[in-house]
Amino acid sequence: MSNLRFLERYKDMERLSRDMLNAASQADWDTLVALEQSRTSIEQELKLVDTLSWQGAHGLQKRMLLESILAIDADTRALADSGMKGLQAQLGSIDTGKKLKKTYGLP
Repeated sequence: MSNLRFLERYKDMERLSRDMLNAASQADWDTLVALEQSRTSIEQELKLVDTLSWQGAHGLQKRMLLESILAIDADTRALADSGMKGLQAQLGSIDTGKKLKKTYGLP
C-alpha cells in the first residue's frame, strides 16, 4: 500500500471520528458505537500494515490527521461522559423510586 492509500485510510478515520462526534452531540449512542467499530477496524488494519517511513509532506499530513482525530476524540469523550452522567442520574432516580415503592408498599 502506498503513502497516498494510507493517507486515504487516515482520512476515513478522521471522517468517522467527526461522524462519531456528531452522533455523540445528538446522544445517538447506537450510531456512535457502530461508527467506533468501523473506525477501530481501520485502526487495526493500519497498525498491521503501516510500516512505511513517513517523511516530508506526507508525514506532515499524517501527523495532522492523527492530531485532528485525537482532538475530535477528546470532544466526543467529553460528550459521552456528560451523557453517561445524565444516564446515571436517571438510573439513580429510578432506583430511588423503586426503593420508595418497596419501602412504602406503593403500587
